[in-house]
Amino acid sequence: MLPMPPRSARSWFLIAGAAMLAACSESGGYPSLAPRAVEQPVGTEAAPATPSLPVDAALDAEVAALAAQAAKGQADFTRMADESCAAIARGASAQEGSEPWIAAQQALSALEAARAPVLAAAAALDRLVIERGTATGSVVDLTRLGGAQAQVSALDASEQARLAELSAGRCTR
Repeated sequence: MLPMPPRSARSWFLIAGAAMLAACSESGGYPSLAPRAVEQPVGTEAAPATPSLPVDAALDAEVAALAAQAAKGQADFTRMADESCAAIARGASAQEGSEPWIAAQQALSALEAARAPVLAAAAALDRLVIERGTATGSVVDLTRLGGAQAQVSALDASEQARLAELSAGRCTR
């Protein structure tokens, strides 16, 4: 155990401690720890304008043709799915190998084949994205290409969902 300092030394420690605590009070003229004016953000700066990129008319025409092909393929698929919905539903509850079951399987196969235009358009758009993304020529605006790719991907996803619904024997439309 350490020996106790003399009484005068203890008094000196108490006075020194009180003085240090008084120095920390807000009434003193000490600088604030808040951010200084120079540390504040200086207004909002406008984002630099992106230069407009040249348009590739041939690419836009090809993208438009592929989007139209996919839209027509989607319309044909939807019409076919609506027409064969009842036969597929009958086949889902029929015994395997029976006439209604065979008719349902044939309808599902025809629907799978009817997806070809959308799948072909999606593949062609993916190919264009890859080609344009790795091209080392002039930079062109690929906004329409990206938009068409997203649109055709959505058509493909909706066809897949409808085919899965029909394959499960659910005819909701």
